[in-house]
Amino acid sequence: LEAPGVGEIVDFRAVPWGWGKVVEAPTAQQLKANPEAFNVLNRSAQLLPILSRLGARDAETPPLHFECQHGEGECTGNALEACLQDVAPNHERFFPVMDCIESRTCAEGMKPPMCLGQPKDVADQCMQEYGRGIDVSELNGCFTSSRVQELMLMNDMQTMEANPQWVPWFQLDGRNLVPESEILAPGANDTKLFRQQFLLGKRICDLYVAKTGKPAPSGCSSFWQTVAEVPRDPFASFPQT
Repeated sequence: LEAPGVGEIVDFRAVPWGWGKVVEAPTAQQLKANPEAFNVLNRSAQLLPILSRLGARDAETPPLHFECQHGEGECTGNALEACLQDVAPNHERFFPVMDCIESRTCAEGMKPPMCLGQPKDVADQCMQEYGRGIDVSELNGCFTSSRVQELMLMNDMQTMEANPQWVPWFQLDGRNLVPESEILAPGANDTKLFRQQFLLGKRICDLYVAKTGKPAPSGCSSFWQTVAEVPRDPFASFPQT
């Protein structure tokens, strides 16, 4: 996004969800049968009626809880990032804040000084440093209202529709960066397929040229062009945070 000219041709959206789950409180009968019961809602058909009720006034909406692969902190981070994009949809505004939150948050098993804290702890700092022009009260209003539940449900459904094989998972104009045909091919190697994701920049530039007939932005020349060019440790090429 920071490569010269590339951010200007991309409408970037993140879907903060990963391997999350939506959990609905059990009914009285279910609780009686199993005091530890819960209902995992993992189909669009289950979530759409709840989503419509969330948007309706005075409608009774079932209490929801979100479970994430890496615990409550990840769910909080997903919720903050969903609201961040909702109140500041232009990636030039929201992405620096999102990048800051991701960089400073303690991942599972990490503690300060390796990191600075949980998402809510670092979000205020990141907003102060990178959130120029973003309304903090509007962001907090989203995070503390039913709007955040709407956004999380939509993220769950978008993730189900994309059917990711790993996360992060990239799509360009609604199509998977790594084609499903290659993933399902006999003898497919997940490690090699995953490395294709580091060609995201090239694929964006190729798609732009194909769609518009215009020359690629100058920043496109800085991207890896083939999987063979991707280093053994691709992450080492990016600055540490």
